[in-house]
Amino acid sequence: MKRTLILTALLLGAVPLATHAADGGIAPSKEGTAQSGLFLHGTLGKSSINIDRKVQKDTHGRHANVLVGYRWAVADRFALGVEGGYAWLGQMNHRQYLPIRGSNNKALYTRNIDLRAYLLGGNFKWHIDDQLSLAVRGGIARSHGHQRDRLEGPGLHRTSSNHADSVRPYVGLSLGYAVIPKLTLSIDANRYFVNKVHYTDGRTQLLAVNTLGLGAEYTF
Repeated sequence: MKRTLILTALLLGAVPLATHAADGGIAPSKEGTAQSGLFLHGTLGKSSINIDRKVQKDTHGRHANVLVGYRWAVADRFALGVEGGYAWLGQMNHRQYLPIRGSNNKALYTRNIDLRAYLLGGNFKWHIDDQLSLAVRGGIARSHGHQRDRLEGPGLHRTSSNHADSVRPYVGLSLGYAVIPKLTLSIDANRYFVNKVHYTDGRTQLLAVNTLGLGAEYTF
């Protein structure tokens, strides 16, 4: 996690230098065309847990990812690529009151989840003009999570802890602006379909993580 944050921070820290270079006479590319080559993409932002398509309260965490990939120009303004990397999806807490069977009382159910994922996928980038671009990505996320569950109520106290791993899809969208030809700043939105949530009363619900953040991409 520390390495991820440090690497992404270095990317974002390059922005003032890039802006200064642009002011010093290095003008943005006027070609506005897609280029083949390696790229490094990093994002810092916020994440929130989504259960059965509903955003849960008290489930907001920090998000960071780093992607490395290669793109091939397939037309003047379009490129296709492959990518792989690591995403820290954050630490999230969920609280919910559940009915106790055979009683009018309710028990407080709490779940704490730490999530991270390794990513492998592809991307499509459209150079709208000389500086503005739109990138769509998607692939497979191998997520690893550590969850801790607690159920407390009148005469009731249960705790459990386990690891939850899964292999499920992820999708993302980036709206970027080229500060200089090789450096692009972006607003990134991603959705990771992580796993199913298994409650102590036997119910199962789908879990996903939504992220929103600021990104930086350097093309070699």
